[in-house]
Amino acid sequence: MAKSMAGLFISVVLMSPSAAFGAAPNDNKAHSGGPAVEALAACRLVADNAARLACYDQASARFSEAMSKGELVVMDQQDIRRTRRSLFGFTLPRIGLFGGGDKEDADQEEIETTITAASGLAYDKYRIRIEDGAVWETTEAAPGIDPPRAGQKIKIKRGALGNYFLRIDGQKGIRGRRTG
Repeated sequence: MAKSMAGLFISVVLMSPSAAFGAAPNDNKAHSGGPAVEALAACRLVADNAARLACYDQASARFSEAMSKGELVVMDQQDIRRTRRSLFGFTLPRIGLFGGGDKEDADQEEIETTITAASGLAYDKYRIRIEDGAVWETTEAAPGIDPPRAGQKIKIKRGALGNYFLRIDGQKGIRGRRTG
């Protein structure tokens, strides 16, 4: 039982760096996962069963230590999606840390959520806090819409040239930006 669980653990861990970083399978140099992951991968090459198990025991101890020190973080696809969603609206460098492929970018064209707080700003503009804690502000006057209120639905859609459009309760969209 322990031997099969160890194999499952190792398989998941070795797949995670390439999946989390969006690296191609042959792109080991760019996103190797560091020495702790490389040590686990090296154990697969040990031919003798007892020596391979000892190698895995030692490498998994180094892996656990690296995770406890915060030197290594393992994320599953659900964590990556949640993180990408929480960063929607911010301009981030394309480092491949949270995916960034065409499919992931298409999934992040808009979000639909609920307003948790709203307040008026000068010149008929608004500050809006949404469920995940993100703060958005309208960047243009909105004289033709009802003021946003907590509990209302909001759709935030990516526009051209770095613009975002906020549609509150199905009303016309107004330009906005993420501020926090």
